[in-house]
Amino acid sequence: MGDDLSPQPPPLRREGELFAANSELRTQNSELTAGEGVGISTANSELRTQNSELQPPQGTLLIVGGSERLDKQLAILRTWVELCDRVPGRREQVIITAATGHPAALGGEYVRVLRQLGWPADLIHLPLLATREEAQDSRTAELIARAAGIWMTGGDQVALVDTLRDTPAGHALLAAYAAGAVVGGTSAGATALGDPMIARGGGSGELRRGEVALHPGFGLAGSGLIIDTHFGRRGRFPRLAAAVVEHPPAVGIGLDENTALLVPPHGPAHILGQGVVYILAAPPGADPAAAFAPPLTLYLLRAGQTWVVPRAK
Repeated sequence: MGDDLSPQPPPLRREGELFAANSELRTQNSELTAGEGVGISTANSELRTQNSELQPPQGTLLIVGGSERLDKQLAILRTWVELCDRVPGRREQVIITAATGHPAALGGEYVRVLRQLGWPADLIHLPLLATREEAQDSRTAELIARAAGIWMTGGDQVALVDTLRDTPAGHALLAAYAAGAVVGGTSAGATALGDPMIARGGGSGELRRGEVALHPGFGLAGSGLIIDTHFGRRGRFPRLAAAVVEHPPAVGIGLDENTALLVPPHGPAHILGQGVVYILAAPPGADPAAAFAPPLTLYLLRAGQTWVVPRAK
């Protein structure tokens, strides 16, 4: 593991935009079909979240597949603290709990972990962000805008995006990332960093029309990246495959639990943690309305390997 693939994989999205991965395992899924076809009731994918303000972003992303706080070594969260500590001129940590129905309990757990890892308690903030009205608060927006690290918990990714999108708090999140802050998300918080994102469906494990619904995400990881979490444990390969087939310009990213994709502002992304990161793509020119799914390309990446994230141009 760790050697470059030879030959290099073909471009996924447009000529000259290469999809590179340091992996010896390349699985060409040439027999995947969807019976009567894979159909997805799509959300309005044209609703983008101020991406023009993020060109080029100077921040770092830590996209986590979930359950990282259950790791006794807290390895991924230690990396989070180290990343935030390197951000010049910023010291605040903000935990966003808009995705969860238990903000005090879940947010409090992250406050405890950050304190355990040495971050000063007076620099850790847990603002009220359960409603769009609360996301209008200028003090909360100012807090997010000056943060070194902005962490988004798990829960419901649609609730998270719909609470923050086109609000002062949401704009502050984008501005902080553009200016160099570290933005992290786990589970639903990770899913929301892509665009489009899986909103619901796929639990049956079947590739059938209407099984998966898409929704606009924040798009910080890039437009055309669909992120799914708890990937191996919850058997989510079929639903990510369905999403990619329905939206073939997009690349699917599946993350196992306690596994992360670290995306710096420049250079390739790094895989961290105990599990696997799955990269899934349809061939160029795939027809989302076709009766059968096209052959899909799958890459499996582990800790220590890298991947060049396709960026929108």
